[in-house]
Amino acid sequence: MRNAAFLIAMFWLGLSYPAYPSAFVHPAHATVETARRQPTKFRQRKARLMQRAAVKKAVKKVSWEALGSFGAGLFLALSVVLSVGGLFLWPLLAVTACTLGILALIRIRENPGMKGRLLALLGLFLGGLGVILSLLIWIGFSDAQ
Repeated sequence: MRNAAFLIAMFWLGLSYPAYPSAFVHPAHATVETARRQPTKFRQRKARLMQRAAVKKAVKKVSWEALGSFGAGLFLALSVVLSVGGLFLWPLLAVTACTLGILALIRIRENPGMKGRLLALLGLFLGGLGVILSLLIWIGFSDAQ
């Protein structure tokens, strides 16, 4: 009885049962090939979910060199403000910030999916200021002697 009701419902909805093909076939699904070409709602939803997952996986990464350059530049600015480090630490941090900034800009240019250009530029700028400050201090100390 259940099977008969199921078959009547399938026939009324225009669906086919594998063992008993229905008499009514929807025009869009006239052949097996057209049925395979047209995606079902499940396949459409699956494709949307896969696209969202691909977008989430394609999250841009920040360059480690850019972070290091900005960190060295920030530490340099902090040590200058607090007057810590002087002749040894400031030039070392300045050269590190400049070097990492240049390396980060090169890597970001080669990999368009990477982020951190602004961090690299800020680190390069702070490092450049540190180099100038270190040179001025060295010139000042060399003239004083």
